[in-house]
Order: sequence, then structure tokens, then C-alpha cells
Amino acid sequence: FKEKILLEYGNVKLPINDRAIAARITDIAILCGRGIYKPKQKSYIPKALLDKIHNYIVNNENPVFMTNTLFDVFEDELIKHGVDNKYFLQGILREYYEDEFTFRRDYISKDPNVTTVYSSIVNFIKNAEYLVSKEEVFSAFPGITEVVVALSLEDENVLNYFGEYLHANKISVYDDEKDYLHNAITEAMKGKSNIHIKDIYDSIVRDRPEIFARNGIAFSYSAFSFLNYLFRQDFQFSRPYIGVKESRIERVQERLNNFVYSNDEVSFTSISEFTKDNH
Repeated sequence: FKEKILLEYGNVKLPINDRAIAARITDIAILCGRGIYKPKQKSYIPKALLDKIHNYIVNNENPVFMTNTLFDVFEDELIKHGVDNKYFLQGILREYYEDEFTFRRDYISKDPNVTTVYSSIVNFIKNAEYLVSKEEVFSAFPGITEVVVALSLEDENVLNYFGEYLHANKISVYDDEKDYLHNAITEAMKGKSNIHIKDIYDSIVRDRPEIFARNGIAFSYSAFSFLNYLFRQDFQFSRPYIGVKESRIERVQERLNNFVYSNDEVSFTSISEFTKDNH
């Protein structure tokens, strides 16, 4: 663009800052591709389709939408009218609704304080009646990528139940139960730097099954996430191990490697026994 200006008008002392030039471009043009603009025109898609997309945004309970999601929902109709990518759709919506919505590179938000889809996914899980599967997340946010979902599910208030997710506000545990669980971990760790979740899972299921049952826990994997949320300030958690606070916990592969390398000869029987002892 700068080269064209120089060729047509000579040295007119263009601003060094590209933002100033970009602002002028957006005054007279509309985004129609990734970094591509076209002159503005009176209309881009039929008003009926524009209203349909607007109503979808306004009437949906989600406060923020990925542009990719909106394009995915209306793709067939948009392509019929020459809108063949999410950037063009964003350009059109910004042209008509810039005063109503907040626009970011990949998102359109109804709430100026909520400008990422990550918080929307977390709130979706928070507002769900109970456990939410990853498939339900994808269904609620059409067109969303695996990476975005994975990053959203790393939120500290989202408990991973092995393919299903529970928000921390759904946890139901009484003070005496927390004391029991804390003591169970402490007792199991006596004389050890760390333990495997399976070292305490079965005993908790046997002694206080109501704690796990009430919180939808059916496997040790889920129990680990549950205990991690409750006691992350007191112990060190590195799936599937629970250790002394601030301690370094060796991963599974490291443990096996150290066992093998510390012996001149290792039998399959001893390896089998080691793996059983270490779950």
C-alpha cells in the first residue's frame, strides 16, 4: 500500500506508524479476507440474512462468539452471497454493528468486559446442571477449535473428570469430610515423599463412599482432580501423584528408567513387580 502511494503521489510523508494508515483504510474499505480489504458498498448480504445473524447473537445466552463459530453456523447461506470466509463476515458485522458489539481479531462480544471465548466456555460448564462432556462444549460452540477448548478447560475452577468436566461451584463437601480426606492423604504419605492416587482411592471409596458419589466421582482419575482442587495449597499434585508441598515428583517414565538404570541386570519379573507396586 505504501509503495502504491509513493508511486502515485510521490513522497507525501506517510505516517511511520502502520496503525494510522490502517485506520484510514478501514474508513473507506471493509475487511473481506485475512489482511485483505475491498471498497465499501451499499450492501453485502440480504437484510434478511443479516437480521438472522444479528438475532442469533442477541438471543443466544453466550456473551461472546468466535467469528469462526458464526461463519460455521451460517456458512451455506453466506457462501451463496459471496461471503466465503470468517474475516469477510466479521467485516460486514463490524460495518453494521460496531456501536452495538465489541470486536476483536477472532471474537465478537455482546459484553465489552468479556472479550474471549475461554470465559464463555468456563461459564457454560459453571451453569450446567452437572458434568459436561467435551462433545457438549463443541456442540454449544460450533466451529470452535480443539486448542481453544483445551486452553479453556485448563481453568483452575474446572475439574477434569476424564472427558467430562465439573465446575468447582458444583462441589459438595462438608468440613468434616475435608478433614477426613486431608488426614487420609497425610496418613498414606507417612515416611514417603509422594503417593499414587490409587494408594488412597480404594480406601476412601470403602470408608466414605458418599463423598465421591455426591461429587460424581467414579474413577481415581476424577478423584485426583477433586483432591487437587481441595488441597493444592497443602500438597504437591502431579497427575497421578500427590507429594509433599514444593517437592519434585518424578513422572512415570522417569521412575521406570531410574529403576532399570540402577541395576546391572533387570528381570521381567522384577519390572512387573515394580509396575504393580507403582500402579
